[in-house]
Amino acid sequence: MSLRTYPDVVAQWSDEEVVRRWLTVTHLVRGKDGQTIKSLMEKRISQEMADPERVQELLRRLASVSSFMGTLCEHIARRCNR
Repeated sequence: MSLRTYPDVVAQWSDEEVVRRWLTVTHLVRGKDGQTIKSLMEKRISQEMADPERVQELLRRLASVSSFMGTLCEHIARRCNR
């Protein structure tokens, strides 16, 4: 099994798409019913999009296999520590 990136696809994403994907991967907020709390996500998306340099950093991270693996390992470690 292998991971592969698609820089041509990532380059076509809008700033909002970048931020939304990043938050989905790293900071998903859920309500008691297990559903995403949309209003909190929308507020967070607006905050992240206010800084264009931050959006570019998130885009770089989303396009990187090593960054993905680091984020995945961090998530697993946090769950184990709980």
